[in-house]
Amino acid sequence: MFSFFKNYPYSSDFFLPIPWVEKLRPEIDQEKINRKVVRKKINKILDNTFDKRRISKIGVNYFSKYYVAISVYTQDADLLQNLKKELKNNNNLYPFWVAFPNSFQGSPFWRQGVQEVYATEAWLPSWVSLNEREKHELFKKYNASKDWQEWLSENNKELTKYYFNKMD
Repeated sequence: MFSFFKNYPYSSDFFLPIPWVEKLRPEIDQEKINRKVVRKKINKILDNTFDKRRISKIGVNYFSKYYVAISVYTQDADLLQNLKKELKNNNNLYPFWVAFPNSFQGSPFWRQGVQEVYATEAWLPSWVSLNEREKHELFKKYNASKDWQEWLSENNKELTKYYFNKMD
């Protein structure tokens, strides 16, 4: 196990943006997902996106029809930095109410596990960067419930303040 981390000294976790998830759609829509096939397809997307063969390993951690969470282990520090720029700053994720339709901000699972990571580290930071018109369009495009619209509107100031302070 320690040789694995010695061979792949750089690693990070990511949620894939919507266009990448859509490329994986045939695999993730199946009843039983073959992680090996998904990993191969993600590697192909990475190769095409960064136009570079890498020495790396991909771990598929969590997935649903609307999100795929991966871990990347690599020997290439530049690849990881480029991937971080491409994915962590990507505002193109499914909204929380789509990715986790059975969770609401008041539910017990809102602040646990993959839902919490998706919300606090991936989706909400991109949400606060949107202007009011873009937020309204997102509500409309993804059919946000009245509860979600009200909660996000009421908490917008606090969320924005929290995430901009976190970035400093």
